[in-house]
Amino acid sequence: MFAAIPFYDRSKPGVARKDALGNNEMLFLNRPSIPAQTQDGDHNLNLNGANPLVSLAEYTVASQLADSRAPSPQPASNAEEFYDDPVKLGILPEDSVMGLFYSFHTVLNPVIALLDPTLHTPIYVRRRSRVLYTAILAASCRFFKPSYFKPVHDLAQLLLGKALSDGISSVEYIQALSIMTYWKEAEDTSTFRKLGLAIRMAFELNLHHARPEPLPVDELQARERLNEERTWFQLACYDLVISLRRGKPRMIPEEHFPQGGLQWLQNHARFPCNADIVIVTSLEMMVHYNLFRSLRSVVTPVNRVQLEPFIQHVISGGERFLKRWQFETADPNLSPISKSFLRFYHIRMQLALAELKLVLVYNPLPGATHILMLDCVNAALSLLRHITTEFAPNGYLAYGQEIVPFATAYAGAWLFKYLPQLDDQLRTTILEAFSSLSNVCRLQPPVPGNAPLYYAKFFDHLMKHASIQINNTNAPVSTLMTSAPLDISLEMNPMLSHVPLPDDMNDTWLTAMNGLRHWGNSLNHSEQFSAPA
Repeated sequence: MFAAIPFYDRSKPGVARKDALGNNEMLFLNRPSIPAQTQDGDHNLNLNGANPLVSLAEYTVASQLADSRAPSPQPASNAEEFYDDPVKLGILPEDSVMGLFYSFHTVLNPVIALLDPTLHTPIYVRRRSRVLYTAILAASCRFFKPSYFKPVHDLAQLLLGKALSDGISSVEYIQALSIMTYWKEAEDTSTFRKLGLAIRMAFELNLHHARPEPLPVDELQARERLNEERTWFQLACYDLVISLRRGKPRMIPEEHFPQGGLQWLQNHARFPCNADIVIVTSLEMMVHYNLFRSLRSVVTPVNRVQLEPFIQHVISGGERFLKRWQFETADPNLSPISKSFLRFYHIRMQLALAELKLVLVYNPLPGATHILMLDCVNAALSLLRHITTEFAPNGYLAYGQEIVPFATAYAGAWLFKYLPQLDDQLRTTILEAFSSLSNVCRLQPPVPGNAPLYYAKFFDHLMKHASIQINNTNAPVSTLMTSAPLDISLEMNPMLSHVPLPDDMNDTWLTAMNGLRHWGNSLNHSEQFSAPA
Protein backbone atom coordinates (compact mmCIF):
# COMPACT_ATOMS: atom_id res chain seq x y z
CA MET A 1 0.00 0.00 0.00
CA PHE A 2 2.29 2.76 0.90
CA ALA A 3 4.98 3.37 -1.57
CA ALA A 4 7.90 3.30 0.84
CA ILE A 5 9.26 4.43 4.18
CA PRO A 6 12.83 5.63 3.69
CA PHE A 7 15.49 5.23 6.34
CA TYR A 8 16.65 8.77 7.07
CA ASP A 9 19.71 9.92 8.97
CA ARG A 10 18.35 12.43 11.47
CA SER A 11 21.29 12.28 13.82
CA LYS A 12 21.73 16.04 14.11
CA PRO A 13 18.88 18.51 14.60
CA GLY A 14 18.76 21.23 11.98
CA VAL A 15 21.26 19.49 9.70
CA ALA A 16 20.19 18.35 6.27
CA ARG A 17 19.85 14.59 6.14
CA LYS A 18 22.64 12.70 4.44
CA ASP A 19 22.90 9.21 3.12
CA ALA A 20 24.03 6.73 5.71
CA LEU A 21 24.57 3.00 5.50
CA GLY A 22 21.23 1.51 4.51
CA ASN A 23 19.65 4.85 3.67
CA ASN A 24 19.08 3.79 0.09
CA GLU A 25 17.01 0.84 1.26
CA MET A 26 13.29 1.37 0.86
CA LEU A 27 10.69 -0.65 2.68
CA PHE A 28 8.02 -1.31 0.06
CA LEU A 29 4.61 -1.78 1.52
CA ASN A 30 2.74 -3.58 -1.20
CA ARG A 31 2.30 -7.19 -0.27
CA PRO A 32 -0.53 -8.88 1.64
CA SER A 33 -0.35 -9.03 5.39
CA ILE A 34 -2.52 -9.32 8.44
CA PRO A 35 -4.38 -6.23 9.61
CA ALA A 36 -3.25 -4.25 12.60
CA GLN A 37 -3.99 -6.16 15.77
CA THR A 38 -5.04 -4.43 18.95
CA GLN A 39 -3.76 -5.86 22.17
CA ASP A 40 -7.15 -5.90 23.82
CA GLY A 41 -8.86 -7.53 20.85
CA ASP A 42 -11.10 -4.50 20.67
CA HIS A 43 -12.43 -4.97 17.21
CA ASN A 44 -11.65 -7.61 14.63
CA LEU A 45 -12.67 -5.87 11.44
CA ASN A 46 -13.16 -7.89 8.27
CA LEU A 47 -10.32 -6.80 6.01
CA ASN A 48 -10.65 -9.42 3.29
CA GLY A 49 -8.94 -8.06 0.22
CA ALA A 50 -7.53 -5.06 2.05
CA ASN A 51 -3.93 -6.05 1.25
CA PRO A 52 -2.67 -3.81 4.06
CA LEU A 53 0.97 -2.76 3.90
CA VAL A 54 3.56 -5.02 5.39
CA SER A 55 3.23 -6.39 8.87
CA LEU A 56 2.73 -4.08 11.80
CA ALA A 57 6.16 -5.08 13.12
CA GLU A 58 7.90 -4.00 9.91
CA TYR A 59 5.93 -0.75 9.82
CA THR A 60 6.93 -0.06 13.43
CA VAL A 61 10.64 -0.59 12.75
CA ALA A 62 10.57 1.63 9.66
CA SER A 63 8.71 4.41 11.46
CA GLN A 64 11.04 4.33 14.45
CA LEU A 65 14.13 4.46 12.26
CA ALA A 66 12.67 7.39 10.36
CA ASP A 67 11.78 9.35 13.47
CA SER A 68 14.15 8.54 16.29
CA ARG A 69 17.32 10.27 15.14
CA ALA A 70 16.43 13.94 15.15
CA PRO A 71 13.37 16.15 15.25
CA SER A 72 11.95 17.28 11.94
CA PRO A 73 11.96 21.03 11.30
CA GLN A 74 9.30 22.84 13.30
CA PRO A 75 7.31 26.00 12.61
CA ALA A 76 8.82 29.08 14.26
CA SER A 77 6.04 29.12 16.84
CA ASN A 78 4.07 26.01 17.66
CA ALA A 79 1.44 26.61 20.33
CA GLU A 80 0.23 23.05 19.93
CA GLU A 81 3.25 21.59 21.69
CA PHE A 82 1.57 22.57 24.96
CA TYR A 83 -1.72 20.87 24.04
CA ASP A 84 -2.81 17.67 25.66
CA ASP A 85 -3.21 14.53 23.56
CA PRO A 86 -4.75 11.10 24.26
CA VAL A 87 -1.46 9.56 25.35
CA LYS A 88 -0.43 12.49 27.56
CA LEU A 89 -3.81 12.40 29.32
CA GLY A 90 -3.70 8.64 29.75
CA ILE A 91 -6.81 8.15 27.62
CA LEU A 92 -5.02 5.85 25.19
CA PRO A 93 -2.10 3.51 25.92
CA GLU A 94 1.06 4.65 24.20
CA ASP A 95 1.71 1.17 22.86
CA SER A 96 -1.54 1.40 20.86
CA VAL A 97 -0.48 4.44 18.84
CA MET A 98 1.71 2.69 16.28
CA GLY A 99 -0.98 0.12 15.51
CA LEU A 100 -3.62 2.82 15.13
CA PHE A 101 -1.47 4.83 12.72
CA TYR A 102 -0.74 1.64 10.82
CA SER A 103 -4.48 0.93 10.56
CA PHE A 104 -5.21 4.49 9.45
CA HIS A 105 -2.63 4.34 6.66
CA THR A 106 -3.69 0.82 5.68
CA VAL A 107 -7.45 1.18 5.56
CA LEU A 108 -8.65 4.78 5.94
CA ASN A 109 -6.11 6.92 4.11
CA PRO A 110 -6.55 4.89 0.88
CA VAL A 111 -10.15 6.19 0.90
CA ILE A 112 -9.57 9.88 1.71
CA ALA A 113 -6.12 10.16 0.04
CA LEU A 114 -4.99 12.97 2.33
CA LEU A 115 -1.81 11.95 4.16
CA ASP A 116 1.57 10.57 3.13
CA PRO A 117 2.35 7.42 5.16
CA THR A 118 6.06 7.93 4.60
CA LEU A 119 5.90 11.42 6.09
CA HIS A 120 3.09 11.14 8.63
CA THR A 121 4.62 8.79 11.16
CA PRO A 122 3.37 9.03 14.77
CA ILE A 123 6.37 10.97 16.08
CA TYR A 124 6.46 13.37 13.13
CA VAL A 125 2.75 14.15 13.43
CA ARG A 126 2.85 14.55 17.21
CA ARG A 127 5.72 17.01 16.95
CA ARG A 128 4.00 19.00 14.22
CA SER A 129 0.41 19.05 15.46
CA ARG A 130 -1.33 17.55 18.47
CA VAL A 131 -4.64 18.34 16.75
CA LEU A 132 -3.86 16.21 13.70
CA TYR A 133 -2.29 13.53 15.89
CA THR A 134 -5.48 13.24 17.93
CA ALA A 135 -7.72 13.38 14.84
CA ILE A 136 -5.89 10.43 13.26
CA LEU A 137 -6.17 8.44 16.47
CA ALA A 138 -9.87 9.29 16.80
CA ALA A 139 -10.65 8.14 13.25
CA SER A 140 -8.67 4.95 13.72
CA CYS A 141 -10.20 4.23 17.13
CA ARG A 142 -13.65 4.51 15.57
CA PHE A 143 -13.03 1.33 13.60
CA PHE A 144 -10.20 -0.50 15.36
CA LYS A 145 -10.48 0.40 19.07
CA PRO A 146 -14.10 1.45 19.54
CA SER A 147 -13.92 1.24 23.33
CA TYR A 148 -11.49 4.21 23.22
CA PHE A 149 -13.33 6.09 20.49
CA LYS A 150 -15.57 8.42 22.48
CA PRO A 151 -12.94 9.96 24.80
CA VAL A 152 -10.40 10.30 21.98
CA HIS A 153 -13.03 11.75 19.63
CA ASP A 154 -14.23 14.21 22.29
CA LEU A 155 -10.65 15.35 22.88
CA ALA A 156 -10.12 15.80 19.14
CA GLN A 157 -13.21 18.01 18.93
CA LEU A 158 -12.01 20.00 21.94
CA LEU A 159 -8.58 20.53 20.36
CA LEU A 160 -10.15 21.68 17.08
CA GLY A 161 -11.99 24.40 18.99
CA LYS A 162 -8.96 25.35 21.09
CA ALA A 163 -6.71 25.64 18.04
CA LEU A 164 -9.25 27.89 16.33
CA SER A 165 -9.49 30.03 19.44
CA ASP A 166 -5.69 30.26 19.63
CA GLY A 167 -5.49 31.45 16.03
CA ILE A 168 -3.63 28.42 14.75
CA SER A 169 -3.54 28.19 10.97
CA SER A 170 -1.63 25.26 9.51
CA VAL A 171 -1.81 22.50 6.93
CA GLU A 172 -2.08 20.02 9.78
CA TYR A 173 -5.13 21.80 11.21
CA ILE A 174 -6.76 21.71 7.76
CA GLN A 175 -6.05 17.98 7.53
CA ALA A 176 -7.53 17.41 10.98
CA LEU A 177 -10.72 19.20 9.91
CA SER A 178 -10.96 16.99 6.83
CA ILE A 179 -10.48 13.80 8.82
CA MET A 180 -12.91 14.78 11.58
CA THR A 181 -15.64 15.76 9.11
CA TYR A 182 -15.17 12.76 6.83
CA TRP A 183 -15.35 10.14 9.61
CA LYS A 184 -17.86 11.95 11.76
CA GLU A 185 -20.75 10.90 13.91
CA ALA A 186 -23.99 10.53 11.94
CA GLU A 187 -25.72 13.31 13.89
CA ASP A 188 -22.86 15.80 13.35
CA THR A 189 -24.13 18.47 10.92
CA SER A 190 -21.04 20.71 10.94
CA THR A 191 -19.28 19.38 7.83
CA PHE A 192 -20.20 22.26 5.51
CA ARG A 193 -19.08 24.90 8.04
CA LYS A 194 -15.84 23.14 8.97
CA LEU A 195 -14.97 22.56 5.33
CA GLY A 196 -15.49 26.28 4.74
CA LEU A 197 -13.08 27.04 7.58
CA ALA A 198 -10.50 24.62 6.14
CA ILE A 199 -10.75 26.21 2.69
CA ARG A 200 -10.38 29.76 4.02
CA MET A 201 -7.39 28.67 6.06
CA ALA A 202 -5.87 27.10 2.93
CA PHE A 203 -6.31 30.39 1.08
CA GLU A 204 -4.64 32.15 3.99
CA LEU A 205 -1.69 29.76 3.68
CA ASN A 206 -1.59 30.29 -0.12
CA LEU A 207 -2.12 26.61 -0.86
CA HIS A 208 -4.13 27.67 -3.92
CA HIS A 209 -1.02 29.10 -5.61
CA ALA A 210 0.74 26.50 -7.75
CA ARG A 211 4.49 26.59 -7.26
CA PRO A 212 6.41 26.49 -10.55
CA GLU A 213 9.82 25.67 -9.11
CA PRO A 214 10.98 22.02 -9.08
CA LEU A 215 10.64 19.92 -5.96
CA PRO A 216 13.52 20.11 -3.48
CA VAL A 217 16.17 17.41 -3.78
CA ASP A 218 15.91 16.69 -0.06
CA GLU A 219 13.18 14.08 0.39
CA LEU A 220 11.75 15.44 3.64
CA GLN A 221 11.42 18.94 2.16
CA ALA A 222 9.94 17.50 -1.04
CA ARG A 223 7.37 15.43 0.82
CA GLU A 224 6.38 18.39 3.00
CA ARG A 225 5.75 20.49 -0.08
CA LEU A 226 3.78 17.65 -1.71
CA ASN A 227 1.82 17.42 1.53
CA GLU A 228 0.63 21.00 1.03
CA GLU A 229 -0.22 20.42 -2.64
CA ARG A 230 -2.06 17.17 -1.89
CA THR A 231 -4.11 18.95 0.76
CA TRP A 232 -5.31 21.52 -1.80
CA PHE A 233 -6.28 18.74 -4.23
CA GLN A 234 -8.21 16.99 -1.47
CA LEU A 235 -10.01 20.18 -0.40
CA ALA A 236 -11.06 20.88 -3.99
CA CYS A 237 -12.47 17.38 -4.36
CA TYR A 238 -14.20 17.55 -0.96
CA ASP A 239 -15.70 20.94 -1.86
CA LEU A 240 -17.24 19.50 -5.04
CA VAL A 241 -18.60 16.47 -3.21
CA ILE A 242 -20.26 18.52 -0.48
CA SER A 243 -21.62 21.03 -2.98
CA LEU A 244 -23.30 18.33 -5.05
CA ARG A 245 -24.56 16.37 -2.07
CA ARG A 246 -25.93 19.32 -0.11
CA GLY A 247 -27.05 21.53 -3.00
CA LYS A 248 -24.81 24.35 -1.71
CA PRO A 249 -22.47 26.64 -3.68
CA ARG A 250 -18.87 25.61 -4.13
CA MET A 251 -16.45 27.53 -1.94
CA ILE A 252 -13.38 27.30 -4.19
CA PRO A 253 -13.75 29.59 -7.25
CA GLU A 254 -13.03 28.18 -10.68
CA GLU A 255 -9.87 30.25 -11.12
CA HIS A 256 -8.27 28.64 -8.06
CA PHE A 257 -9.26 25.08 -8.84
CA PRO A 258 -6.19 22.79 -9.03
CA GLN A 259 -5.14 21.89 -12.55
CA GLY A 260 -2.87 19.30 -14.08
CA GLY A 261 -3.36 16.43 -11.65
CA LEU A 262 -1.82 13.83 -13.95
CA GLN A 263 1.23 16.02 -14.50
CA TRP A 264 1.50 16.51 -10.73
CA LEU A 265 1.63 12.72 -10.32
CA GLN A 266 4.39 12.41 -12.89
CA ASN A 267 6.39 15.26 -11.37
CA HIS A 268 6.83 13.50 -8.03
CA ALA A 269 7.28 9.91 -9.17
CA ARG A 270 10.50 9.85 -7.10
CA PHE A 271 8.48 10.45 -3.93
CA PRO A 272 5.46 8.17 -4.35
CA CYS A 273 2.49 8.24 -2.01
CA ASN A 274 0.12 5.32 -1.89
CA ALA A 275 -3.13 7.19 -2.56
CA ASP A 276 -2.17 10.14 -4.78
CA ILE A 277 -3.71 8.50 -7.81
CA VAL A 278 -6.97 8.26 -5.83
CA ILE A 279 -7.27 11.98 -5.19
CA VAL A 280 -6.28 12.92 -8.75
CA THR A 281 -8.71 10.45 -10.31
CA SER A 282 -11.50 11.34 -7.89
CA LEU A 283 -11.07 15.04 -8.59
CA GLU A 284 -11.12 14.50 -12.36
CA MET A 285 -14.30 12.43 -12.05
CA MET A 286 -15.96 15.01 -9.82
CA VAL A 287 -15.22 17.79 -12.34
CA HIS A 288 -17.01 15.83 -15.07
CA TYR A 289 -19.77 14.87 -12.67
CA ASN A 290 -20.33 18.47 -11.61
CA LEU A 291 -20.51 19.53 -15.26
CA PHE A 292 -23.11 16.84 -16.00
CA ARG A 293 -25.29 18.04 -13.13
CA SER A 294 -24.86 21.70 -14.03
CA LEU A 295 -26.00 21.02 -17.59
CA ARG A 296 -29.08 19.21 -16.37
CA SER A 297 -30.02 22.19 -14.25
CA VAL A 298 -29.80 24.80 -17.03
CA VAL A 299 -30.98 23.05 -20.19
CA THR A 300 -34.64 23.57 -21.10
CA PRO A 301 -36.70 22.73 -24.20
CA VAL A 302 -36.24 26.38 -25.22
CA ASN A 303 -32.43 26.43 -25.19
CA ARG A 304 -31.72 22.76 -25.94
CA VAL A 305 -31.01 23.30 -29.66
CA GLN A 306 -28.58 26.17 -29.00
CA LEU A 307 -26.75 24.15 -26.35
CA GLU A 308 -26.64 20.92 -28.35
CA PRO A 309 -23.00 21.33 -29.54
CA PHE A 310 -21.83 22.01 -25.99
CA ILE A 311 -23.87 19.10 -24.63
CA GLN A 312 -22.25 16.75 -27.15
CA HIS A 313 -18.80 18.16 -26.27
CA VAL A 314 -19.36 17.49 -22.56
CA ILE A 315 -20.62 13.97 -23.22
CA SER A 316 -17.65 13.20 -25.49
CA GLY A 317 -15.25 14.45 -22.83
CA GLY A 318 -16.83 12.22 -20.21
CA GLU A 319 -16.72 9.19 -22.50
CA ARG A 320 -13.05 9.78 -23.33
CA PHE A 321 -12.16 10.01 -19.66
CA LEU A 322 -13.98 6.78 -18.77
CA LYS A 323 -12.27 4.91 -21.62
CA ARG A 324 -8.73 6.22 -21.37
CA TRP A 325 -8.04 6.44 -17.65
CA GLN A 326 -7.05 2.93 -16.58
CA PHE A 327 -6.58 3.72 -12.90
CA GLU A 328 -6.46 0.06 -11.86
CA THR A 329 -3.21 -0.52 -13.74
CA ALA A 330 -1.70 2.96 -13.36
CA ASP A 331 -0.08 2.18 -10.00
CA PRO A 332 0.91 -1.39 -9.09
CA ASN A 333 0.98 -0.44 -5.40
CA LEU A 334 -2.57 0.93 -5.36
CA SER A 335 -4.50 -0.56 -2.46
CA PRO A 336 -7.42 -2.90 -3.22
CA ILE A 337 -9.52 -0.59 -1.05
CA SER A 338 -8.58 2.36 -3.25
CA LYS A 339 -9.31 0.34 -6.39
CA SER A 340 -12.71 -0.68 -5.08
CA PHE A 341 -13.70 2.91 -4.27
CA LEU A 342 -12.45 4.15 -7.64
CA ARG A 343 -14.48 1.44 -9.40
CA PHE A 344 -17.52 2.61 -7.45
CA TYR A 345 -16.93 6.25 -8.50
CA HIS A 346 -16.38 5.08 -12.07
CA ILE A 347 -19.78 3.32 -12.14
CA ARG A 348 -21.44 6.37 -10.57
CA MET A 349 -20.02 8.52 -13.36
CA GLN A 350 -21.29 6.02 -15.95
CA LEU A 351 -24.79 6.39 -14.52
CA ALA A 352 -24.56 10.19 -14.58
CA LEU A 353 -23.32 10.13 -18.18
CA ALA A 354 -26.08 7.73 -19.27
CA GLU A 355 -28.67 9.98 -17.63
CA LEU A 356 -27.25 13.03 -19.37
CA LYS A 357 -27.64 11.35 -22.74
CA LEU A 358 -31.17 10.23 -21.93
CA VAL A 359 -32.35 13.62 -20.72
CA LEU A 360 -30.56 16.01 -23.04
CA VAL A 361 -29.68 14.30 -26.30
CA TYR A 362 -32.26 14.42 -29.04
CA ASN A 363 -31.90 11.39 -31.30
CA PRO A 364 -34.59 10.82 -33.92
CA LEU A 365 -33.53 7.23 -34.63
CA PRO A 366 -36.18 4.63 -33.70
CA GLY A 367 -35.35 2.88 -30.45
CA ALA A 368 -32.67 5.39 -29.40
CA THR A 369 -34.50 6.31 -26.20
CA HIS A 370 -34.94 2.63 -25.42
CA ILE A 371 -31.19 1.98 -25.66
CA LEU A 372 -30.29 5.04 -23.57
CA MET A 373 -32.77 4.03 -20.89
CA LEU A 374 -31.30 0.53 -20.72
CA ASP A 375 -27.82 2.07 -20.35
CA CYS A 376 -29.10 3.93 -17.28
CA VAL A 377 -30.68 0.79 -15.84
CA ASN A 378 -27.49 -1.23 -16.36
CA ALA A 379 -25.30 1.44 -14.74
CA ALA A 380 -27.60 1.74 -11.71
CA LEU A 381 -27.69 -2.05 -11.32
CA SER A 382 -23.89 -2.23 -11.62
CA LEU A 383 -23.55 0.27 -8.79
CA LEU A 384 -25.82 -1.78 -6.52
CA ARG A 385 -23.98 -4.98 -7.43
CA HIS A 386 -20.68 -3.33 -6.52
CA ILE A 387 -22.07 -2.82 -3.02
CA THR A 388 -23.21 -6.45 -2.91
CA THR A 389 -20.06 -8.07 -4.27
CA GLU A 390 -17.26 -5.78 -3.05
CA PHE A 391 -18.12 -3.17 -0.44
CA ALA A 392 -20.29 -5.27 1.86
CA PRO A 393 -18.28 -8.55 1.86
CA ASN A 394 -14.98 -6.70 2.39
CA GLY A 395 -16.31 -4.44 5.13
CA TYR A 396 -15.80 -1.21 3.17
CA LEU A 397 -19.28 0.27 3.67
CA ALA A 398 -18.45 2.03 6.92
CA TYR A 399 -15.43 3.80 5.41
CA GLY A 400 -17.41 5.68 2.74
CA GLN A 401 -19.45 7.71 5.23
CA GLU A 402 -21.97 9.92 3.36
CA ILE A 403 -20.51 9.58 -0.14
CA VAL A 404 -21.40 5.93 -0.68
CA PRO A 405 -24.91 6.03 0.90
CA PHE A 406 -25.82 9.04 -1.22
CA ALA A 407 -24.79 7.45 -4.54
CA THR A 408 -26.35 4.12 -3.56
CA ALA A 409 -29.62 5.73 -2.48
CA TYR A 410 -29.71 7.63 -5.76
CA ALA A 411 -29.22 4.49 -7.86
CA GLY A 412 -31.89 2.64 -5.88
CA ALA A 413 -34.29 5.58 -6.08
CA TRP A 414 -33.70 5.94 -9.81
CA LEU A 415 -34.54 2.28 -10.46
CA PHE A 416 -37.55 2.44 -8.13
CA LYS A 417 -38.87 5.51 -9.92
CA TYR A 418 -38.91 3.81 -13.33
CA LEU A 419 -40.22 0.40 -12.28
CA PRO A 420 -43.64 1.14 -13.87
CA GLN A 421 -42.03 1.71 -17.25
CA LEU A 422 -39.93 -1.45 -17.35
CA ASP A 423 -41.01 -4.89 -18.46
CA ASP A 424 -41.45 -7.82 -16.09
CA GLN A 425 -37.99 -9.23 -16.73
CA LEU A 426 -36.23 -5.98 -15.83
CA ARG A 427 -38.47 -5.43 -12.80
CA THR A 428 -37.58 -8.89 -11.54
CA THR A 429 -33.87 -8.22 -12.07
CA ILE A 430 -34.08 -4.93 -10.18
CA LEU A 431 -36.02 -6.37 -7.25
CA GLU A 432 -33.53 -9.25 -7.05
CA ALA A 433 -30.71 -6.69 -6.89
CA PHE A 434 -32.52 -4.85 -4.07
CA SER A 435 -33.03 -8.13 -2.21
CA SER A 436 -29.43 -9.32 -2.68
CA LEU A 437 -28.04 -6.03 -1.43
CA SER A 438 -30.28 -6.10 1.63
CA ASN A 439 -29.48 -9.73 2.43
CA VAL A 440 -25.72 -9.31 2.07
CA CYS A 441 -25.76 -6.20 4.28
CA ARG A 442 -27.81 -7.93 6.98
CA LEU A 443 -25.27 -10.75 7.12
CA GLN A 444 -22.37 -8.39 7.85
CA PRO A 445 -20.90 -8.37 11.36
CA PRO A 446 -21.58 -5.27 13.46
CA VAL A 447 -19.38 -2.29 12.62
CA PRO A 448 -19.23 1.23 14.10
CA GLY A 449 -22.33 3.14 13.07
CA ASN A 450 -24.04 -0.04 11.83
CA ALA A 451 -23.66 1.17 8.24
CA PRO A 452 -24.73 -2.11 6.55
CA LEU A 453 -27.97 -2.17 8.56
CA TYR A 454 -29.14 1.13 7.06
CA TYR A 455 -28.45 -0.06 3.53
CA ALA A 456 -30.60 -3.11 4.26
CA LYS A 457 -33.39 -0.98 5.73
CA PHE A 458 -33.46 1.36 2.74
CA PHE A 459 -33.70 -1.38 0.13
CA ASP A 460 -36.14 -3.43 2.19
CA HIS A 461 -38.32 -0.34 2.20
CA LEU A 462 -38.09 0.02 -1.58
CA MET A 463 -39.06 -3.62 -2.04
CA LYS A 464 -42.00 -3.21 0.34
CA HIS A 465 -43.40 -0.39 -1.79
CA ALA A 466 -42.43 -1.84 -5.17
CA SER A 467 -45.83 -3.34 -6.00
CA ILE A 468 -47.53 -0.01 -5.30
CA GLN A 469 -44.99 1.82 -7.47
CA ILE A 470 -45.32 -0.65 -10.35
CA ASN A 471 -49.09 -0.15 -10.45
CA ASN A 472 -48.84 3.60 -9.88
CA THR A 473 -48.67 4.81 -13.47
CA ASN A 474 -51.15 6.39 -15.82
CA ALA A 475 -48.82 6.22 -18.80
CA PRO A 476 -50.01 4.01 -21.64
CA VAL A 477 -47.75 1.13 -22.46
CA SER A 478 -46.45 1.13 -26.01
CA THR A 479 -44.19 -1.27 -27.78
CA LEU A 480 -42.98 1.52 -30.07
CA MET A 481 -40.13 3.86 -29.23
CA THR A 482 -40.97 7.55 -29.47
CA SER A 483 -38.47 9.85 -31.15
CA ALA A 484 -39.88 13.01 -29.58
CA PRO A 485 -37.64 15.02 -27.25
CA LEU A 486 -38.04 14.21 -23.57
CA ASP A 487 -39.96 16.75 -21.52
CA ILE A 488 -37.38 18.16 -19.11
CA SER A 489 -39.28 21.29 -18.18
CA LEU A 490 -40.57 19.94 -14.88
CA GLU A 491 -38.32 20.42 -11.87
CA MET A 492 -37.88 17.20 -9.97
CA ASN A 493 -38.95 17.38 -6.33
CA PRO A 494 -38.07 15.38 -6.59
CA MET A 495 -36.82 12.02 -6.70
CA LEU A 496 -38.29 11.97 -3.18
CA SER A 497 -41.81 12.27 -4.57
CA HIS A 498 -41.28 8.81 -6.07
CA VAL A 499 -39.54 7.23 -3.11
CA PRO A 500 -41.29 6.76 0.24
CA LEU A 501 -38.95 7.60 3.09
CA PRO A 502 -38.27 4.80 5.57
CA ASP A 503 -38.41 5.46 9.28
CA ASP A 504 -35.67 4.85 11.81
CA MET A 505 -32.75 5.92 9.61
CA ASN A 506 -29.67 7.62 11.00
CA ASP A 507 -28.72 11.18 10.09
CA THR A 508 -26.22 10.05 7.44
CA TRP A 509 -28.96 8.33 5.47
CA LEU A 510 -31.44 11.13 6.09
CA THR A 511 -28.86 13.53 4.62
CA ALA A 512 -28.34 11.19 1.66
CA MET A 513 -32.06 10.90 0.96
CA ASN A 514 -32.63 14.60 1.48
CA GLY A 515 -29.83 15.29 -1.00
CA LEU A 516 -31.81 13.56 -3.75
CA ARG A 517 -34.01 16.63 -4.00
CA HIS A 518 -31.08 18.62 -5.43
CA TRP A 519 -30.54 16.28 -8.35
CA GLY A 520 -31.87 16.17 -11.83
CA ASN A 521 -35.10 16.78 -13.67
CA SER A 522 -38.10 14.53 -14.08
CA LEU A 523 -38.47 12.34 -17.11
CA ASN A 524 -41.88 11.73 -18.66
CA HIS A 525 -41.72 8.59 -20.76
CA SER A 526 -44.78 7.13 -22.40
CA GLU A 527 -43.20 3.86 -23.39
CA GLN A 528 -42.39 0.63 -21.65
CA PHE A 529 -38.77 -0.44 -21.61
CA SER A 530 -37.75 -4.05 -21.78
CA ALA A 531 -34.57 -6.02 -21.60
CA PRO A 532 -32.91 -6.76 -24.91
CA ALA A 533 -33.67 -10.15 -26.34
